[in-house]
Amino acid sequence: MEIDWPEAPTLPIRPLRDPKACWWCGAKGDSREHRVKRTDLIREGGKTIDPDMLFVNRARLQVQTRDPDSAMMKFRLPLCKACNNTRSQPFDQAQVTFVEYYRANEEQIVRSRKLQMDSVFPADLPTKAEALRRYFVKHVACVIGENGFEVSHNVRSYLDGSNPLTDIAFLPHVCESMFDILSSLPLGTPGPVGYGDIVTLRNPNTGTVYQICGNWVYRALHVHWSYRWMRTHPLPNPFCSELILPVDPHPTIPFHFGPMPARPN
Repeated sequence: MEIDWPEAPTLPIRPLRDPKACWWCGAKGDSREHRVKRTDLIREGGKTIDPDMLFVNRARLQVQTRDPDSAMMKFRLPLCKACNNTRSQPFDQAQVTFVEYYRANEEQIVRSRKLQMDSVFPADLPTKAEALRRYFVKHVACVIGENGFEVSHNVRSYLDGSNPLTDIAFLPHVCESMFDILSSLPLGTPGPVGYGDIVTLRNPNTGTVYQICGNWVYRALHVHWSYRWMRTHPLPNPFCSELILPVDPHPTIPFHFGPMPARPN
């Protein structure tokens, strides 16, 4: 989706320069990130995903290979193996801990609209919260890169640990309507995992993109994000203290690679 916005900033987000290089460090791109984290897919859908529960671009997909490690489950824009496997391993570990806690306490979290981050990470919360935010930053970078946009120096240097984050803001929500659907289904029914399509905001005078928005989804938990170059102040990390989760005013069903709940009979 594209939106023309009046009185838009003039600084554009640049187009992607080298689709074959690692977007993080610039080395040869010889590895690819999962579109949806493999542990999330397996937790919700099992090791072999039922084709009746796999959706891409709002259309049912019938394919021979449906394993969570298959090529279609990964972003086309590459990373290098060192960045994707070694450097970002703490980010992935923090995400697994976070999502497993949410999954085990989903009803309480959705009902209270609160998530106590010191219960997720009882030891060394500041470090673990930054690792979790870096996981989401890495995911957003893969999404915007796959859509043909350059990953900014601020994002790359933040992942390196050398600068505060200024270019991506996050706002977690809960989707009560999705939770109500899941609650009406048999215990153990898999929920949606994935991410929604991006929305680009364009300068109506130049046609250049100056802001990109999207969301990440795990069951009834949505993390909305906004990417714009050259914000002037560091952005707060919402995962470093108690999360107050407003109800998502515009719930989005993800349509990139995720199991969807079956309809009740």
